[in-house]
Amino acid sequence: MNTLNGLKQWRCPRGHVLGIVERVRRTNGRGQSYHVSRLMLFRQAINVDYAAEVDVMAVVEGTALDIRCSVCGEVRAWYMGADALEGLMGGIGNRD
Repeated sequence: MNTLNGLKQWRCPRGHVLGIVERVRRTNGRGQSYHVSRLMLFRQAINVDYAAEVDVMAVVEGTALDIRCSVCGEVRAWYMGADALEGLMGGIGNRD
């Protein structure tokens, strides 16, 4: 696992760091807890294993297509995981 200050890196096909991945706990409309992976997407990709400061431009829990690396121009997609989809579906139809 590649880490940036202890966090899992999400890289473009050429290895530049586009963001970091973290697991977060969510609760659906029924009060049930589940965990999802979310991407903290950097405004500018970095090409080192450490960074003093980064600018996070988005926190993505769903799907994001065509994320372009600002260093090399390669494209990668972030897909909603099965855990996030299950949590989303668990909340549908539970409105009063």
